[in-house]
Amino acid sequence: MEHLSPDDQNRHRSVDQIALEAKEQEAKLEDFLLEEMPFIRASAGKKLGRHVEEGSEEELVALEAFVEAVHSYTPEKGSFLPFSRLVMDRRMIDWMRREEKSKRFVPMDPEDITRHMEFQSSGNVNLVNDQMENKSDAAEEIHQLSIALSPYGIQFRDLPNQSPKSEKTRKSCRKVISAIRESEILLREMREKKALPLKVVEKNTGVPRKIMERHRKYIIAVVEILSGEYPCLRPYVRSMIKED
Repeated sequence: MEHLSPDDQNRHRSVDQIALEAKEQEAKLEDFLLEEMPFIRASAGKKLGRHVEEGSEEELVALEAFVEAVHSYTPEKGSFLPFSRLVMDRRMIDWMRREEKSKRFVPMDPEDITRHMEFQSSGNVNLVNDQMENKSDAAEEIHQLSIALSPYGIQFRDLPNQSPKSEKTRKSCRKVISAIRESEILLREMREKKALPLKVVEKNTGVPRKIMERHRKYIIAVVEILSGEYPCLRPYVRSMIKED
């Protein structure tokens, strides 16, 4: 381990062994993630050139990349920490590219929906210059959806920034949306309490609470669209329908 002090060399060797154990043991992996969160945030911050806040989307991207590194790690790939940093760097670059691309779309008020609207079939909700068939019906559905979302404290203009960016996160959101839609009890609880039934859904789907909380507005909006009378809007969130 060139250029490393004896203490750093010992840490690297220790982490290498822990990473191999965490690869096979879920409990060990959870402890490993908690222990290395400062390293994960610091690695993400170094790539971004700024501080990464706890609980931020940047942190989640780096965390997912770190887990990916654990699952793909072998001793032949060298010391784990540099290897994991490489994986995180790649994922952060992908995330930054997606963020830059999303900034090209300008979110607008629901009143402008008849002139500027596109719900991307990838699962993102973005408003851009585009034409829709039957604009008046679409505008009316947007109005009704805005009324339905208001008690949740959600505004239609919130949705572009709430939509999941990575395929892995979209898959997690899809699981949550399907779980709620397929259960009358969970759907009723969501609508009565104006909140996601986090505890039950987390237990049933395995989706971390942090992801559900981060994309709460998006998940609720899609559930309402797919569970309500929104024929014009439904096709634009069809990627959130669970595949058979």
